Amino acid sequence: MTKSTLGEAIPQTSNRIKALVEIATRRCDKGFEIGLITLNNPHSLNALTLDMLSQIHDQLLLWFDDPKIVAVVMHSDNPKAFCAGGDVKAMYQMSQQPTASAMMTHYFDVEYRCDYLIHTYPKPIIAWGHGIVMGGGMGLFMGARHRIVTPQSLLAMPEVNIGLYPDVGATWFLNRLPLGVGLFLGLTGAGLNAADSLDLQFAHACFANDDKALFLEKLCALPWTGFQNDHEKVTTLIAEMPEAELPPNQLMPFFAQIQAACSASNLKECVDNLRAIDGSSVWLEKAIASFDNGSAVTAHICFRQLRDYRKLTLLEAFQLEIVLSVQCGLIGDFAEGVRARLIDKCGEPQWLFPSIDEVPSSFIDSLLVPPWERNPLADLAPSPGRCL
Repeated sequence: MTKSTLGEAIPQTSNRIKALVEIATRRCDKGFEIGLITLNNPHSLNALTLDMLSQIHDQLLLWFDDPKIVAVVMHSDNPKAFCAGGDVKAMYQMSQQPTASAMMTHYFDVEYRCDYLIHTYPKPIIAWGHGIVMGGGMGLFMGARHRIVTPQSLLAMPEVNIGLYPDVGATWFLNRLPLGVGLFLGLTGAGLNAADSLDLQFAHACFANDDKALFLEKLCALPWTGFQNDHEKVTTLIAEMPEAELPPNQLMPFFAQIQAACSASNLKECVDNLRAIDGSSVWLEKAIASFDNGSAVTAHICFRQLRDYRKLTLLEAFQLEIVLSVQCGLIGDFAEGVRARLIDKCGEPQWLFPSIDEVPSSFIDSLLVPPWERNPLADLAPSPGRCL
């Protein structure tokens, strides 16, 4: 394998796997090792194919039971992105097949199992979220117990633009934000820079991307024991690393107004309130424009996610989302959004409903009806409670 910016590593993968995901380990003292997962799908900004998700999931399971592996680092050497999302073009192709339901169920089943495993992993997982971290990339990033951004990071759940909705556990992690803020992020797909991410506790520190090798060196030098308190050692190391200069905060100047606007009792009132926010910025204008040009179906799903499902456990959130995701691909706006925005690139999806006022409640109800008798994630074990 080529030399990573994380330094010399011990390769663990075949050439076939290296094409999209590189797996290696880094030696520490006392025979311990750090696992390294490097996303390497540069042509699509590390969009997660089914094979990539399977490789990450299966490797984490192998390391789960390996006493030599004391921590895992997920990162990318791509200068532009940690991960721009799921492989939505492939999902679009699935949606056009006679076996669409089974194919899409399989994709989301693998993706959500991978995300859930990261969330519930007993060993420290550190996600280095340099550059774009969106959609499916947020599923990997937010699952990690220790999350690093850089001054170039851009975090978002922009599914409103393609007719999906904030998934990959967002029903859980958006509902852990101050009331109203998660709904705003879902409705608008607004991007968060490093300063915003720290304020919302989506990230724990901001380091210069050039300090990644230094961080790994210090990580390997920790006095590892292989026990639960190893998390505290990583937290201490992160606190001791030199912090990078943050970009100007985009969200906090509007925080109170956003929270008030999105605490309304119905979706129309929320939207009217957002459009009436006092003050202007390119960031806010872009967020409102994304809503205006996005899927009305997505908007209604977001509203229900952040109103009706606030108290779901992490597992319950994923079990809800696999239903919604498959149904969005089968009968919702997802296929049309991907076709228009990413396949044909005409930029003008013909959404099922022109405005939020025209979406029947019964249609959103239909998206919540499972297309199978048994939820594919029903076998997963409940996780112990955790916070962001």
